[in-house]
Amino acid sequence: QHKSRKGLDINKYGIMPSFKAKREKKPNVAFFIDTSGSITEEELIIFINMLLNSPLDKWNVSAYQFDWDVYEIPKSIIKEGKLGKTAIRHGGCTSFENVVSFVNKMDKQPDKIIIITDGLGGSISSPIGDTDLWTWIINASNYYSLQAYLDLKLTFKNVFKLDEVLKEMK
Repeated sequence: QHKSRKGLDINKYGIMPSFKAKREKKPNVAFFIDTSGSITEEELIIFINMLLNSPLDKWNVSAYQFDWDVYEIPKSIIKEGKLGKTAIRHGGCTSFENVVSFVNKMDKQPDKIIIITDGLGGSISSPIGDTDLWTWIINASNYYSLQAYLDLKLTFKNVFKLDEVLKEMK
């Protein structure tokens, strides 16, 4: 008996991708690592390792370091795992305002923005947009950084303490 080709689903055999099914796209995630003068070497190593231990195979990652300004970290350094404290700038004042302004000017807006900092970066006056896109991880290790953590929680939904995030990652 002859079967009609009309009912044949060749996709169920894995031969061709389905045009009906949505392909899972990798989210575009932008990491911003605070490398200002208030960041200790220990914090810097932790911040770098958080980036390197993120699911780089499941995310399209772009990474930046920031102090008073924002500097792109080359993808080749991240992919090769060569991002160490010698590969980045370290020092200067901190400006969260400049990070938000930088994100607002990006050609392609990220699906997620992750900022790893000690929280000491001043106020933000630029438009923020969808606050759900922003995740702040703050090393709230002293009074000032704890106050910054609490202040950021007033504006952003996703604000976490570094020690809590590190516990979850273990």
